[in-house]
Amino acid sequence: MTLMKQKIVRWLQPPVFEGDDTKTSRAELLNEVILVSIALVALFVFGSLLGNNTPTSSRIIAALLAVLLALSWRMLRSGKTTFLAFAMPIALFIAFTGANISLGTIRAPMAAGYALWIILVVLLFQLPGTLVATIASSLAILGLGLAENARLLPQPDYSVGVTQLLTYTILFGGIASTVYYGNRRTQIALSRAKNEIKLRQQVETTIRKLNGAVEQSPASFIITDRLGTIEYVNPQFEAMTGYAKTEVVGRNPRIFKSGQTSLETYREIWAAISAGGKWRGELCNCKKNGELYWEDATISGLNDESGQITHYIGVKIDITASKLADKVIRETRQREIEISAIIQRSLIVDVPESIDGAWLAQYSDPSQIVDGDFCSIHRFSPSCFEVLVGDVMGKGIQAALMGAGVITAYNRSLADLLLSNENARSIPSPADIVNAIHRSMTPQLIAISSFATLALYRFDLDAGTLTYVNAGHTPGLLRREPGTRPVAILGDNLPIGIMPEENYIQLSLAIGAGDSLMVFSDGITEAHNAQGEEFGIERLSDLIEAGSKANLLPTTIMQALRGAQRRFIGGEPGADDLTAVMVCLHPRRSALVRRVEDRIDPLVFSLPWNLEGLGVLRAQIIACANNLPEDDTQALILASFEAATNIIRHARLLVGNATITCRITRETDALVVELIYPSEAFTPPAQLRPDMSGQSEGGFGLYIIEQSVDSVEYASPMQGVASVRLVKRATVGTTGADGS
Repeated sequence: MTLMKQKIVRWLQPPVFEGDDTKTSRAELLNEVILVSIALVALFVFGSLLGNNTPTSSRIIAALLAVLLALSWRMLRSGKTTFLAFAMPIALFIAFTGANISLGTIRAPMAAGYALWIILVVLLFQLPGTLVATIASSLAILGLGLAENARLLPQPDYSVGVTQLLTYTILFGGIASTVYYGNRRTQIALSRAKNEIKLRQQVETTIRKLNGAVEQSPASFIITDRLGTIEYVNPQFEAMTGYAKTEVVGRNPRIFKSGQTSLETYREIWAAISAGGKWRGELCNCKKNGELYWEDATISGLNDESGQITHYIGVKIDITASKLADKVIRETRQREIEISAIIQRSLIVDVPESIDGAWLAQYSDPSQIVDGDFCSIHRFSPSCFEVLVGDVMGKGIQAALMGAGVITAYNRSLADLLLSNENARSIPSPADIVNAIHRSMTPQLIAISSFATLALYRFDLDAGTLTYVNAGHTPGLLRREPGTRPVAILGDNLPIGIMPEENYIQLSLAIGAGDSLMVFSDGITEAHNAQGEEFGIERLSDLIEAGSKANLLPTTIMQALRGAQRRFIGGEPGADDLTAVMVCLHPRRSALVRRVEDRIDPLVFSLPWNLEGLGVLRAQIIACANNLPEDDTQALILASFEAATNIIRHARLLVGNATITCRITRETDALVVELIYPSEAFTPPAQLRPDMSGQSEGGFGLYIIEQSVDSVEYASPMQGVASVRLVKRATVGTTGADGS
């Protein structure tokens, strides 16, 4: 029963056309007219059947009207409201007129149907319907009256029966339905008006709130049209930029450009917002007084009902103060890091360039300016020293502090062991020192979930031994003879801070002049290139072997390693710290003989990559030139100055903070100066012709070098390393610089 009721209600309800209120309203009226007309026609037919005096023509008209009403109902459901709005009044007018003709008089109740017809037309067509319906009904009544007076109509039957009763009932029902419909439509209209007024009040309240929020917002608001012309700015915008609203409305936001924001950023903004998206970022703009300011901006489009962008809105917050504060914090932190790096390089990481019997060099590239890798050299006597290297977990200042802590623990442990030793001349063994470091640091490292790897190498040149302890550090690479392949030496102990019960043991090897050792952090061998390949221990061994074959010093080999690392990585150091220390043993000088002529090893020193080191170069050449005449010595100094100047000014540096390694060697009747530096090989022209025109800068350097010494050799001892070798022989029949 309920389902049937729902079907009937759905059948009687007018169709609704979403988004078209006019069509829906017209459909409601037509649906009302059709249903009432069907009911009245049915009542008329029922009355005509009960009474016997209804003309046959009236019955035919009623039947045709019923069919037309049924068709109209179906057409209404299909949305043909405009057609029905014209067709139904015409059909009803014809039906009313035909019924009056068949009855033979305008005095019948049917004539009053014109009044209902006029109301229908007025509701459908408003004022035009009023005029047309009034004129048409008047003409119809006039025509029927004239026809009745002329006795052109059938003879009317004025008897009163059931038919007349039902006809009046139909008339009354039509009037009541019309009044009901009009009243219901009025109530609906009033209700809608109240709802619209309430909604409008809510909208106006919301607009006032939004307007107040925008006007009083601490954020800056700017609205432009699609072309970027400013239409609105809020008071905060005026306060932030210094421009009044009247000064910017109608203008383009480009007036705020500071030149500090790239064109690419503006392209990104327009690409995002013109595609319907949103852009957020930081912009640097210019106030009216020329002062720059930073803003955190969010820019997006405003769409209409169809989804088309009509305006753009920007919401901006002044972040100048926070940007300045961030800059101060960054600069302060950068200064702290730089100072920490200076402290680390000068006070914590202490590797001399040479000691008697050994050349040393250290290479360090921290991933964050300061690093957790550490190294230190401690000398026990002229013939005994040890190298401490290590790495702690982590990066940056925290790791650097831990590395400093390990060195402090090393110094304290060494001092404690020396004080507790009954024989003051007995040096604690490397194993004793590392175990003491382990006992003092492991509890603290375990407490902070950290650890440190280290290796301690002791060189005893008198005994010819290398004694070492490796606590989880990378292996050392020991090269026995020049040009041979390095071999890895490694211990079996765990890092410091892993197991409290760990006992560190030492190993010993025989060493001598010509041997070299490189110790390094895992960042060296685990550095990755763009293909994910590791630098590896084999590449490192190849580099050491090539350097030893070329008889290069540790300083030069380290600079070659830096260049090789950068070429392999494809740029600056990656995410890990890079540290290496190299020790190269050579025959020791006699501690009792101080004369220059008793030196059996070259004099090696480093020059800075600037002209300030030329004074040191001059002094060292003079100190070694006792076997050369004064003129020859000055000629060699001149050639060396020209060569060093050319290197500093023209050589293509392969690494930063580079130095020039200078090696001065005494021969029986000659002095040899070699300048070795990290760069590409230099090839001089086949014939040196100095520029005498004065049109070019210099032009005499290579010529002066060639004319000042007996031989000049430009070479590339290994990849990434270049050298120039100057040989000056003593002129026959002259005295030396010392008068001998």
